[in-house]
Amino acid sequence: MKHLFLFWIIAILLSCNSSTETTPTSDVTTKGETLFTINCSNCHKPDEDFVGPALKGAASRWENKALLYEFVKNPTAVIQKDAYAAGLQQKYSSTMTSFPDLNKDEIDAILAYCNQ
Repeated sequence: MKHLFLFWIIAILLSCNSSTETTPTSDVTTKGETLFTINCSNCHKPDEDFVGPALKGAASRWENKALLYEFVKNPTAVIQKDAYAAGLQQKYSSTMTSFPDLNKDEIDAILAYCNQ
């Protein structure tokens, strides 16, 4: 009887924990939201143009995702060699601030948050 009671208590405790677990996707978007707020929100909104373009779907607008990462880190250099980047500068009449410390995973997290 003791073993049955102990088994029942363990089963209840395990079922209580399932509602507080997070998924990797939600961890990424939570990180992305934080990074977006700190680094991007002064000039961008996820789903509408602002000082700069909406970031929702931004990766799909670049022919080369590696160039997108490079643009985030050093916009001026990419504007000099890429027509799409030069068009952004012309359209928004400004050059994006450089974010050389953001890594690919952090940029992907920001984009994942904006694509929700």
